[in-house]
Amino acid sequence: KSGESRSIKIRLGRQVHSGALASHLLRSVGYHAIPSAHRSRIKLYLGDHTLESFLSELTLRHGVSDVVPHAHIAEYNETENYVILKNVLLEAYPEKKHYVRGGAFRTGRNGYRNRREYRAFLLMAALISLNDTADRQTSFDLFREEKGEPWKPLLFHSDVGYSMGSYLIFDNMGAVNDYTDNMSRDKGDHVSIKWAYGSYKHDAFRNVTYADARWIIRRLLRLDSEKIYDMAIASGFPVPVALMYQRKISSRIRNFGMDFGLTELAQGIVVKTKAELHQLYPEYITPKGKITYKLGRDIGDNSIYGPFPTFTDIWGIGVDLISRQLDKKYDVKFNETDLPVKINLANQEVKYNIKLGANRTIKINKEGTRDKNRYLVTDEYQISIPVGAIDLDLFGQAFSVHTPLSAYRNYQIIFYSAHPTYWAALSSRYFRRLNPFQLNSLKENLKDGEGIHIIESHGGALGALSVRATNYFSANFSPLKVSGDVKKEMFITKDNGVLEIVVKDESLYSTSSSINLQAILSLGAGIDRSNLTSKYRLYRAKETEANSEYVNAAFSDAIFRDNFWGLDEYFEQKSVELAAKSVEKTFNFFFWKYSSQSGNEDLVVGVPQSIRAEDFEQETGSTDYTNVVPTGEQTHYQVFRSKYSASVNRAFDGVWNRQVNGGSYEGVINWLMQGFDQSKSRSLVVEAIATDDLSDFSDIRIRIVLSKFDRKIGRRDFERNYVDYFSRHSYYQDPKLRGDPYFSYQLPAEFEAIYGIQGVMAWQVGPRGVAELLEGLEKSHDPVASQEGGIQNTQICDDRCYRDIRSYKRTVATPSLSRSDRKELLKNKLEILRKLLTHVFAYRFGRVGLIRELVSEKNYWLVTEIEDLWEKTHQKR
Repeated sequence: KSGESRSIKIRLGRQVHSGALASHLLRSVGYHAIPSAHRSRIKLYLGDHTLESFLSELTLRHGVSDVVPHAHIAEYNETENYVILKNVLLEAYPEKKHYVRGGAFRTGRNGYRNRREYRAFLLMAALISLNDTADRQTSFDLFREEKGEPWKPLLFHSDVGYSMGSYLIFDNMGAVNDYTDNMSRDKGDHVSIKWAYGSYKHDAFRNVTYADARWIIRRLLRLDSEKIYDMAIASGFPVPVALMYQRKISSRIRNFGMDFGLTELAQGIVVKTKAELHQLYPEYITPKGKITYKLGRDIGDNSIYGPFPTFTDIWGIGVDLISRQLDKKYDVKFNETDLPVKINLANQEVKYNIKLGANRTIKINKEGTRDKNRYLVTDEYQISIPVGAIDLDLFGQAFSVHTPLSAYRNYQIIFYSAHPTYWAALSSRYFRRLNPFQLNSLKENLKDGEGIHIIESHGGALGALSVRATNYFSANFSPLKVSGDVKKEMFITKDNGVLEIVVKDESLYSTSSSINLQAILSLGAGIDRSNLTSKYRLYRAKETEANSEYVNAAFSDAIFRDNFWGLDEYFEQKSVELAAKSVEKTFNFFFWKYSSQSGNEDLVVGVPQSIRAEDFEQETGSTDYTNVVPTGEQTHYQVFRSKYSASVNRAFDGVWNRQVNGGSYEGVINWLMQGFDQSKSRSLVVEAIATDDLSDFSDIRIRIVLSKFDRKIGRRDFERNYVDYFSRHSYYQDPKLRGDPYFSYQLPAEFEAIYGIQGVMAWQVGPRGVAELLEGLEKSHDPVASQEGGIQNTQICDDRCYRDIRSYKRTVATPSLSRSDRKELLKNKLEILRKLLTHVFAYRFGRVGLIRELVSEKNYWLVTEIEDLWEKTHQKR
């Protein structure tokens, strides 16, 4: 009433537009909502607060994830001590004698389900794409016109700011690009409403009827399209966004009417087409009906969520942020023995809910001399952008992703450079002179010896269940978890003026099952099956004045549009295509974790077959093709791999869980007990190259690696776990080999322990060695042949071993089979050999030394190394 005071709440951040529009829509059909109004500018007197204390308190209470205080201050008057705030939402509450806040109520089974407006709220929540649906957001308030009158109840959802965006993605309020045209579908015997109501009780709308829906839809159908537009404008949305909301809200209402049998009324709703809106604002609305980033940039609105800046704008924000942080690092005391050092430069959420992170690592190139650039700098820069809320007019093509599975699309940019001094490495700002998202900037500003690694990835997962029975027992059980990750990597360097780019496209899809139990001790097990596909491309080109334009276009198409035709057809390239399937099993108990992995891979390796210089000359008009190498068809080689690996790890920090914890002393205890940590692993890889007709293998090799690691080891354990261990694995039963110790290094007398020691034994057997190994195993199965061959133990190759050898030798693809069938046959053949060797080498590869006894010395290769052992035991003290 005129002359009465009001209690005013000021809202800032990304809810100011969406909250206002949602409130207008609710009030327009009779629902109660807090009276609210958007204002582009208001004057706020600070009273006893200074500007600094006001900003500090605002940040302390609300953080910066939703409200960036400085971004809302348009002006500060120091004389009168007031600020001008821009883009705010004002909520007005009547005086207490007329209005009392009653608090939240429980959804689901309560006394309100006999109210039609309560049941029909399902349709209104779907209309505004309400996201934040928890009981704490409901309100049961009391209102009266005059003092002395009975109080009237007001039942409503009190906070509707998280709305007007996607109905699936939580944190994109006001994102008109994700506000879909349709939220209902007539399925004959029922109508499906596409609204994910999150934290409401599951039976909140169980009693809603067809008549309830028709009642609220009739009210919505009375809304004039122009009235909806006026609501959006009054909520502070710019005209192009208001037009898009007008179109999409009208479309939702019209579809509601059609699906619930109100066709005649629904046909009167006018819905503007995407083409009409694009013609009105071609710069800001795409032909597909999407708002472009240019709108947010041009109007300078700090709270419009949908439109985003360009990657160049995002890059500029991060560069400034990193530079400011580096300026603070000049007083870092330097000691070369402290290298490598990692400096965290940024990790925060900024404008548009984009997350930025950065760090710099400086280390010494041990192989470089002091007169070289021996200080290596690696700068990592991460950008995380909310998926589902972006539509970027990027490099001439739209960029839009909609998925409920993954929250962010991630970009990681890594720079590599070398510097002559530590201070030059610390203070370098070379990333200021180039933009990794613009090819011309890279070609002009990337120097020889520098490199850029760009990684773009997105993905998601479904299927997990957690159960906590008591404070002393908990279980995590995933009967079936499905996940997918898609990643694209680009590594760009320049060497002697030659620009090189390596592109890797990778897709990984997996299914897994796992269970993890925690009480006083932890116990868990899991199995993971995955399919991986990767493609690598290497291109190399040197620009000249004649071919510069062509090179630019070809590289731009490859990097930004995934179009490799220009590079594939005319420039030198090498490619590798990989397809891999694997199964991983894990088991963990208390300190220990065991894992094993097996799988098969097939690769297609392509290399240039011939040079077609005349084609390049005809295409570009240039005869200078010395360094730009056109190619013809590639020669492709089919490579198969079959792999097995297993590891056992022991770590003291495995003792901690929900029920057992060391509090603030956990880190100290882990450090004191680090000598307890150790790991042991083994791996076997069988690799073969197929013949051109895929009938058999033209080349085959075996690689075996045994590895051990101890955080701390004493003299006696070193002798037993390293010297004796590797010596035992270098032979099987040959008395000559046993009498000649393979590894005989002795620790100096003054050393009782070594910290951080790792040993590796690597075997490699060539094609002739593989044939010798199989022949020797086959002979050992026959007692007479084994005696003639000098092999004493007739149990080396048992019946299973003999059957596998015969099966391996008989498996040859015939021309009558299709090429794909021959390919599968060779995969199976290689897997037979891998399983045969795993069986023959026995438990933990204890019989791998058979190779030395059955294979000629010239046909295998064996190296054993205990890393840095000489350095650790002969360092100056």
